[in-house]
Amino acid sequence: MVCFFWGGFVSLAHSQEWLEEKSKHFSVEYRGRADLSTAQKILRDAESYYSKVGDLIGYTRYSDFWTWDQRVQIYFYPDKVSFMKETGQPEWSTGVSASHQPGVTQRAIASFKQSQDFFDGLLPHEVSHLVLHDFVGDLKKLPLWFDEGVAQFQEAKKSEIADRMMRSYIAQGQYVHLDSLMTWNVREEKDQTKVNVFYGESVSLINFLIKKYGSSAFNDLCRHIRDGLPFEMALQKAYTNQLNNLQDLEDKWLRTMK
Repeated sequence: MVCFFWGGFVSLAHSQEWLEEKSKHFSVEYRGRADLSTAQKILRDAESYYSKVGDLIGYTRYSDFWTWDQRVQIYFYPDKVSFMKETGQPEWSTGVSASHQPGVTQRAIASFKQSQDFFDGLLPHEVSHLVLHDFVGDLKKLPLWFDEGVAQFQEAKKSEIADRMMRSYIAQGQYVHLDSLMTWNVREEKDQTKVNVFYGESVSLINFLIKKYGSSAFNDLCRHIRDGLPFEMALQKAYTNQLNNLQDLEDKWLRTMK
């Protein structure tokens, strides 16, 4: 589970001495020499995810972003106790990130050594959020399901797992119509089944758009969203003669899932 923080993180993160490794777009802060090889792997993987999601949404032409003093900082704690103490996160949190939130200018990701699925899950997910948020600029332009779907799409095997799960939910009539999905703030949801449907449906829809219609059209969709078109208009413009509206997308997605 990942959650957002609202500032004050830098001073807390440097309450003890850190070691640092840098790549073009990222810096990793870590606590012990024994973790040097892990820090170097984090940098390699983070750069790879940066390129992949950048290609997906059409961001990579902005090659000077996130360089020099604008690098994304990744804090890799030696254990969960120090992670919780210095970031103020609850016991269930495995990572935390900051990007374009009110009052937050730093781009940062934090996790800890024992965190499960860090390399295949949390790291690609959070890098994807940061890249997409930078590209779009104003988060109000992004439907939450689209934001979360793009982030999950970078996680290893997440699309395959979500598609299997959603086929089962759809067979039981437990999916969300796209017009409702557009305005659903899942962060306020308490029902775990509904949360599962939200995240599963989100990445399944992204997977459908990319696999069915290709990356070029998806680039166009992201660009139109960035330029301020309402989502449905951006969809129509990017997928001319293929997808006419939200209902059309929902119907065609459902046909592939049944």
